[in-house]
Amino acid sequence: MSIFDTVRAWLSQKPPATDADQKLRILLRASLEIVSVYGAVLEHGSSSRTPAIKQSEADLPFSKQQITQAIAILQQALGHPRLRAILIQLLSPIEAQQVLSSQFERSLGSGLVLLDTFVPTAEVEAERKQWNEALKLVEQIDPAARARIEDTLAVAHRSDVRKNEAT
Repeated sequence: MSIFDTVRAWLSQKPPATDADQKLRILLRASLEIVSVYGAVLEHGSSSRTPAIKQSEADLPFSKQQITQAIAILQQALGHPRLRAILIQLLSPIEAQQVLSSQFERSLGSGLVLLDTFVPTAEVEAERKQWNEALKLVEQIDPAARARIEDTLAVAHRSDVRKNEAT
């Protein structure tokens, strides 16, 4: 039985409200925690100076499946009156306002899409190797170009670090 089947079963049954609601609170709290930690990973990005579209699955705080399930649960909760009410009870007024916002809902969708950029470490290493080979080729054509590219990347990396420290 999947987690979604369990949620459907909880929602369709009419057990004592306290028992079912307690299980839903635990599920929603765990989903919020997973999404929150995953969001922090997305904010801070990779520490590598080498540009890459792909990121290592090893950087994820939870498995891709757990993150996908947490996002799906929260998306469903935002559209379901009972789950939405439980979410509101779980959170402070400010947190509830943020979680119930359309921006949060869009962020969940974006997080789901960005999850596809996390791949096995071997794929990330292969992409970095290709990038380094491309830099070597550029260096053969124009030795100063590699230094300019690396300087630009270093400035961009420092800028990202300062932005992250400011938030």
